[in-house]
Amino acid sequence: MRSTQLLLVLLSFNLIPNGYALAEQVVRVSEEGILVLGTDESVMLAGVQLSPETIRMLPALLAGKDVTVKRDDELSETDSFAATPVYLYIDANEINFPFEPGGKYKTTRMMINEWLLSIGAARVPRRYVFEKRNEFLKVQEEAKNRADGIWSYEEVWAEDV
Repeated sequence: MRSTQLLLVLLSFNLIPNGYALAEQVVRVSEEGILVLGTDESVMLAGVQLSPETIRMLPALLAGKDVTVKRDDELSETDSFAATPVYLYIDANEINFPFEPGGKYKTTRMMINEWLLSIGAARVPRRYVFEKRNEFLKVQEEAKNRADGIWSYEEVWAEDV
């Protein structure tokens, strides 16, 4: 059995510099995947197209969690969206699996947009240009090659969007 990392607990974290802002927390997720923050700002995950299953998962994953948002100004300026496109960061505790006696966890900052792509729960929309496009396409290709998530069963996701 190969060693993998298991994400256990999502935690809050401190303000970080360089264009990032601390939001109070995610208070609501709409049926369209729009996240409403404690500041009453509506945001959406930049650079990802979410499946309906993923949107239904977001409240359990994010509701009530403190988050850090980073706006994608390039994407915001080129198109009009129902909410501000952002890269959303949370902290997660990681432990090695299989468990080792006395094993410890470490806290890692995780970008939700990229994580959803890595597990095959989202895809990169082809028609938008955005800051992290090349990185996201690489992560998506890795998930496709492993046939993770949507890449294992959804024909509609093979279409160009």
